[in-house]
This record gives sequence, structure tokens and C-alpha cells, in this order.
Amino acid sequence: MPTLSPASPPTSCAKTLAWTVEYDPRVEKDLKAIDRPMQPEILEYMDTRIAAEEDPRRFGKPLRDELRGLWRYRVRD
Repeated sequence: MPTLSPASPPTSCAKTLAWTVEYDPRVEKDLKAIDRPMQPEILEYMDTRIAAEEDPRRFGKPLRDELRGLWRYRVRD
């Protein structure tokens, strides 16, 4: 499960990410269960679309109960 936290302030003029995406250690196992071509697509989506977004929550859905505070994102079907 990815965790989002605001990125550190930029130190240069290069494009910076608005958020830092942190992955739970179980993500590696979960990714291996998904079709191989989808694996990099998911990671790229998180890095380019979600982490760079001003408000990444607009693309996701909040999780509930013991996962409260985490968000889920959908890449394709």
C-alpha cells in the first residue's frame, strides 16, 4: 500500500514531486502477483501522476477501518 506524505521543499528549479510515495514492504509481493507488463505501469502511475499532483487524493479513494489514512488508486481495470 502506498503512503503519501508531502515532499520536502525544492532545492533547485528542476521539476519536483509534490508528494513522496512510500510503499509498504508487502507491495513487492503484491506486485509479483500482477501481470508482469502491469507492474511498471503501476509504479510509473504512482511516480508520475500521483506523486507529482498537487492533490493526489482526487484520483484515489480513502480506505476505512484499520487502513484509515491510506488511499487506494486504480490503474486501468
